[in-house]
Amino acid sequence: MEEKKAYEETSDSPLRWNPPMPSGFKEYEELVDADVIKGTAFSKQWLFTVLMKLIQEVDKQNESKNTENEFGVDVDEDLQDELCNLWDMSMNSDVVVFMREFKSVELLSAVIANSRAPRVTEICVGILGNLACNETVCREMSADQNFIHMVLLLLQNPDGLCLVQTFRLLYSCLGYEAGQSAWISAIKQQENEILEQIKFIMTSSTNVELLKNTGELVNILMDLDDVLCRRWSEASLLTSMFEAIKEIGYEPCPALEIYIHNFQLMSCTEKGAEALDSMSVQLQKLLMKYLIYLCDEPIVAVDIKAKYLAAVLSLISLIFLQNSKFDINAFYKGDMLPKCLLKILEALFPYIFHAVKILTPNKVPNRRHSVSVIEDLATFKKYRWDKDVSECEEALVILYSSLQAAVANFLWLIPETAVEDSVWSQILHYLDTECAELHLHYLVMIIQDLSHEVKSPVEYLKVVSDSNGLYRLHHIVVDSISHQMNKEPTSRHQTKSSVT
Repeated sequence: MEEKKAYEETSDSPLRWNPPMPSGFKEYEELVDADVIKGTAFSKQWLFTVLMKLIQEVDKQNESKNTENEFGVDVDEDLQDELCNLWDMSMNSDVVVFMREFKSVELLSAVIANSRAPRVTEICVGILGNLACNETVCREMSADQNFIHMVLLLLQNPDGLCLVQTFRLLYSCLGYEAGQSAWISAIKQQENEILEQIKFIMTSSTNVELLKNTGELVNILMDLDDVLCRRWSEASLLTSMFEAIKEIGYEPCPALEIYIHNFQLMSCTEKGAEALDSMSVQLQKLLMKYLIYLCDEPIVAVDIKAKYLAAVLSLISLIFLQNSKFDINAFYKGDMLPKCLLKILEALFPYIFHAVKILTPNKVPNRRHSVSVIEDLATFKKYRWDKDVSECEEALVILYSSLQAAVANFLWLIPETAVEDSVWSQILHYLDTECAELHLHYLVMIIQDLSHEVKSPVEYLKVVSDSNGLYRLHHIVVDSISHQMNKEPTSRHQTKSSVT
């Protein structure tokens, strides 16, 4: 997708320093005839040849007296193809080790500083991004203040494709704990300029990959540094992110999910929560569209989407709690919310709850059963279901807690007596007449698990169903409570069974 005019190539390059080519480079020229790179089928000779061509090309650009297109020079197409092949090669871990020994970071940095060809800069930064995936290389990059300074200068580059790779390189370098403090310290020194550039990109770029990479940088910085998270959790950045989402679209995709998680990080600060509350209508629309798209699948992929679903549900709870004038009638597709919540719960339930056979008199002790798929209500009622997250992935446990909170907060908003033809009336009608009984059992179980609450959401659901004449819903709630307590007819001599 083409960039907007803000990212047209210009002659206003931020790179004005002119470091020399790395010392010792000529010492490697005798290796042109060397064998293949150890552990690969890649040729050392070919790699050396391409790098020497690259240096010669940069020297030729600098010798040119034509300054009209100072930073918009095209390079030979064959050389571009060879550089792209080298870029692909640099994803190989053995190639990375060899390139480190060959001082490739120093060489490529010098090329970036001297080149006037945007595509050469893009490819060289892309190669550095691949090299940064090696922890040793990344540590060396992070220890070099000149390198950090060069990368941060590249954020001012007007070329969108170069920026894509620059943000990826930054993200990779921040991914290793050893070098994080050096990068964060340098970013704080230029914090205002970098933040303004981030907001400018979000509001002006049409390149979805660039918007994604920009969002990822914001994400990792706010996640790693509480000070930056507090400072950046403000309305102007929030507005810029919503502008970026207009370009990204509302269908579930990595770019959109990064921005959703950014909103969740912002909600952890007082200023961020206030900013989100002030834009709650836009936030509702985004969150509900995401949920509706995701829940349109036969089974919600909670194991894959746990982190982002938890962020969505956390933000929905924030809307319920923060907005004192909350109105379900103004909530974007509010009647779809319980359907989405129950669809997520259906997929999540087998990860959190595990079956224990219900005993009848004179039977052997209860035993744990592995039931990954609950086919119907009859299968569900064969067992008592115990919560056990000891072997569950942390992301799924967090999702369960977020879902619990969202469901409970949602139930507390239901008026004890719903106005006829209102959205609340439609929601209660769905729960009473259309919602599967099995799903209602799930619902009761997760809110019943909130035993620490002073007021019980289960008891309130019984009150609401009774006061609105929802007899089926009321019966299922009572039956579900009874089932979990294992209140089957037993002899008075039956001993309490144990779970193994």
